[in-house]
Amino acid sequence: MRYKLLKTQLLCLLLSVSGIVNATLINVTWTESQTVSWVGQVDTTLNRLTISALSDNVGGNAFWTPTNAIIFDAVQLQGGTNQSNLVSYNITDAWNGVIGTNWGFTSALSKSAISWNEGAFTAHNAKLGFGIRVFNDLSVDTNVGTEFFGYNPYTSNDNEAFGQGTATFSVVGPVDVPEPTTLAIFALGMIGLASRRFKKQS
Repeated sequence: MRYKLLKTQLLCLLLSVSGIVNATLINVTWTESQTVSWVGQVDTTLNRLTISALSDNVGGNAFWTPTNAIIFDAVQLQGGTNQSNLVSYNITDAWNGVIGTNWGFTSALSKSAISWNEGAFTAHNAKLGFGIRVFNDLSVDTNVGTEFFGYNPYTSNDNEAFGQGTATFSVVGPVDVPEPTTLAIFALGMIGLASRRFKKQS
């Protein structure tokens, strides 16, 4: 009896804090004739850009392309000018596609950790950047904007300084996303059903 009461109280607590949140999704297309072009999507709840397709353009170097989508985190520079001074940045749901002078997106993985179709990049551990510049010596420059994307590899130890292109944005619209507690309730329910079935069998 006491166990059932405890389960009921736990369920009520989880239900009281669960819910649905709205995430604004924004499609981004970035084009530049000499370096690379890409398409991606910004999620304002996760503060993340996912580049789903990156392609090399004619002219210039033969730039490498990733084997999978690349995740970029929204970051801002606080304190010094090193990559270690980057902290998370909150993108508002009403974001208009303008990147300010104090923040941008950096790839969650360094270029040496990203899987490339053409091989392994071994030169350094800097990250790719959109609207922000992360140099080979891991120093950072945020005085750029949406026209900037860099530094994409073209050999195992060389990458382009940066490309300056044009970004276009289109809002997909608010999307209902379940909060983690809602998912936890679902998982608890599944565990409860499985344990009941197991008890009946034994």
